[in-house]
Amino acid sequence: MDDALFRLPLYTFCSGFVLKVIENISIKIFIATASTWTISQIESILFFIQVIGSLFFILLIGFYLQKQYSMKDFFLSSSLLVVYSIVVLLLEKALLFLGVYSIAIYFLHLPTYLFSFLNLILFHFIQGEIPAFFNILYLFFPYLFLLFAKKGKENHA
Repeated sequence: MDDALFRLPLYTFCSGFVLKVIENISIKIFIATASTWTISQIESILFFIQVIGSLFFILLIGFYLQKQYSMKDFFLSSSLLVVYSIVVLLLEKALLFLGVYSIAIYFLHLPTYLFSFLNLILFHFIQGEIPAFFNILYLFFPYLFLLFAKKGKENHA
């Protein structure tokens, strides 16, 4: 398989890692200055950090790969992320069923963490449990990168 197809998963992994670091630093700042923040302010700020950060990385990755990827490349790379998401979800459910939950799952979600903002937005508006349909739909969010594919582009770099 062409190495270029692994660029999108690699970039989403790196951006997921950066988003987690930003989130963790933000939480530490809020804890250190807890007396000046209310819980609702902290939740709102973390919400906007995650949404804006995710959108920034999706646009950055999409426009960067737009120069290199054809529609087929975007589809195949996104499909790799979708298959990966399904495998991680099944592994997570199996570990939960067995009563064992590893911190490794936390790290295994990094390549798709970039797309969690969509469920976060939904949760923000519903203010409750997200319906199972949307949790399944979440697995296919990597196909959002198809929006960056230019029609008529045949080859990638």
